Amino acid sequence: MELKTRIVDGREEIFDEFRGRYVEYTPEENVRQWFAHVLVDTYAYPRGRIGIEISLSIRRKIYRSDLIVFDKEGKPWMVVECKSPEVNLTEKVFDQAVRYNHALKAVFIVLTNGKSTIVMKPDYNTGKIEFLSELPIYSAR
Repeated sequence: MELKTRIVDGREEIFDEFRGRYVEYTPEENVRQWFAHVLVDTYAYPRGRIGIEISLSIRRKIYRSDLIVFDKEGKPWMVVECKSPEVNLTEKVFDQAVRYNHALKAVFIVLTNGKSTIVMKPDYNTGKIEFLSELPIYSAR
């Protein structure tokens, strides 16, 4: 899969098909675009249910989640935290995703840097997190 890029005023941009516009090319943005396309092209997730850089309000501060997959009712089904390939998926990255998900209560949490991907399913009753070996089939239809 080749993502469309261009140079404008000396800056590289990448086309985001989900937002319908070019955005600044960064290693993290490249991972975000790659992962969104993997969800659609490989796992048949509905393109129209994927939101990129959705604003969240957590304790009166505004954050932007990298990628959210919504169910048919518009509720978060999966929250994805994307990092540059040079960033290891550490406890700090895990904590960031969990903090975002605290407001969202998604069924799945995913961390990826394009080289490694961690898939988790939190249990909101017990507070435990199950680590999955692969991405779930989209069943929030």
